[in-house]
Amino acid sequence: MECVWRARITRDRAGRYLVKFPEFPEALTDGATESEAMTNAADALSETLMQRLKRHEPIPAPRIAARGEYRVAPEPTVAMKLALHEAIREVKAPTAVLARRLDIDEKEARRLLDPKFPSKAPRLAAALRAMDTVVSVGWFHAGKNGRMLANPAAGRHVTRLRPKQAVKISPR
Repeated sequence: MECVWRARITRDRAGRYLVKFPEFPEALTDGATESEAMTNAADALSETLMQRLKRHEPIPAPRIAARGEYRVAPEPTVAMKLALHEAIREVKAPTAVLARRLDIDEKEARRLLDPKFPSKAPRLAAALRAMDTVVSVGWFHAGKNGRMLANPAAGRHVTRLRPKQAVKISPR
């Protein structure tokens, strides 16, 4: 699953950039510049995902951004915690299973599953591997309205990119 959601940016009367997420009505943010608004959008998305995980609320699947929409990714560790929750969703006694597979105590396993606990990326990656899930991370550069980037190795392949960052999580 690609962990990138679509966002819409509009301007208010004062000239500030407002960001809304169609899949997350509770996630709203703004910024004085488009760049600031996009940075704040990633923070707002991360916080929304953590709150939904904490309250055991459903997380809608990302949808493809339409023309005029932006793609926003949460912080990488938030995306990894989301992937870990997805990997253990069907497991009975997930904390015990995770602890056994990682050879750690259940307290440490609970911390890995806790959306608010600041787990480190290598530890989350190990937990995901233990649950037969692989994490891959991608990034790219994007300008104000997206920018055409060519792959010099291919010589002719051109890809249009919009989001500031992307985190791709896929099953093994």
